[in-house]
Amino acid sequence: MCTFGLAFLRIRGLENKCYNYSISSIRRIHSSPQFLTNHEFFEDEESKPSFTNEELMVKRNKSRLYPWHQKQINGENPHEVPRHWYHHTIKYKRKLYAQFGEQSGINPGIQWPIDKELQSRLEYESVAYPFTIQELIANVKEKRRLEQEYFTERYSS
Repeated sequence: MCTFGLAFLRIRGLENKCYNYSISSIRRIHSSPQFLTNHEFFEDEESKPSFTNEELMVKRNKSRLYPWHQKQINGENPHEVPRHWYHHTIKYKRKLYAQFGEQSGINPGIQWPIDKELQSRLEYESVAYPFTIQELIANVKEKRRLEQEYFTERYSS
């Protein structure tokens, strides 16, 4: 198949009949005044088709990603309106606020724990870490003092 002016041949309905025409005849038709007057060329700004930014962005998006994935890649909040059950959880909202800040549209007060959470954390810490830092330091100092006494008593005799 001839590759010269494939768009031109499609317009004329000649894309499958290129073998009947020579390249010189196609060039002659392509440069004829009748062809040039039948096809519009945009010479001024008023005659150009105008698109809104949204239409342009849709036409430019060739990635075939879903809109929420596209937003996620661009660093935007992927879901303005919650779509799944976990979008209503406090954990998810805290994560969104940490990631996107005020752009997420979430109240920043959600970052602080409620009384119930605070009590459960304090209870966990009291069980997991029963001694305060000062008590731990005092225990380590006492242990070192006892070891020092043991070595001085053992090697001094």
